[in-house]
Amino acid sequence: VRPEQIDQAREMLEIVTTVEAAKIATEVDVAELGRLTDAMIAATAAGEHEEGLEADLAFHRHLVTIVDNPILDVLQDGLAGMLRDTLAARRAKALRTETPAADGTYLTDTVHRQIVAALAARDVDAARVAIRHHFDHHDAVVGSTDDDTARRDITS
Repeated sequence: VRPEQIDQAREMLEIVTTVEAAKIATEVDVAELGRLTDAMIAATAAGEHEEGLEADLAFHRHLVTIVDNPILDVLQDGLAGMLRDTLAARRAKALRTETPAADGTYLTDTVHRQIVAALAARDVDAARVAIRHHFDHHDAVVGSTDDDTARRDITS
């Protein structure tokens, strides 16, 4: 399995999951995603990159948890090790490449706030735009490893 295949599977899974989560997320779910986003942002800004990675992984895992579909859980669990490795590598490259904001935060992390806001509003279209922006930003700072046109056709 090539890293770009893992990235593609992750992206497809998370786009669908985020859109579905926007329909059913509770206030508790949104609060947890907000807490994980804040933890990710603070850890990365403080140079605690492993903690930032763990918060990032937990954020995306919680999106799957919200949907509460055992098939998605099996997919997530089965891919967990590979997803962790590729996300760790992509985050490390993003943080080396991206220029932090004046307050020391990185868009790689703060982009998650848009996802949280969309879920809080239960806005499916905003959720789709927010998760798409998340992946587009990430591709912009680390480079896309797959065919962007084909990927967008699949996920649009």
